Order: sequence, then structure tokens, then C-alpha cells
Amino acid sequence: MDFNIYMQDFVNQARTEINEAGFENLTTPEEVDEAFSRKGTTLVMVNSTCGCAGGRCSSSCC
Repeated sequence: MDFNIYMQDFVNQARTEINEAGFENLTTPEEVDEAFSRKGTTLVMVNSTCGCAGGRCSSSCC
């Protein structure tokens, strides 16, 4: 199996599960700004399967 296809399947499954749990998918800077401008507390989930969000960029994604 091609690694990129495997990773895309993995990411899509994680995204589906996160959305089903009630998280809102934000994909643009404008969507993020709007979400953070809402009144109250905002909980952020970062879906990082390769480690980039944790500061460990792998050659497969960067």
C-alpha cells in the first residue's frame, strides 16, 4: 500500500471521529479568528498524525 494513501485514510478517519465528537473543523485563518472571537471558552483539538503540531516534523509531511 502506498504510504500517502495510508496516511490520508488515517487522517480522514481521525477527522471523522473528531467531528462526530462535536468538534468543528476549522481550515482557514478566518474560521479560526471567528471561532476565537466567540464569547466563552474555546477548546482546541489539533489533529497531528505526523507530529508537525508537536514540533517533530517528519520528512513525510514537511
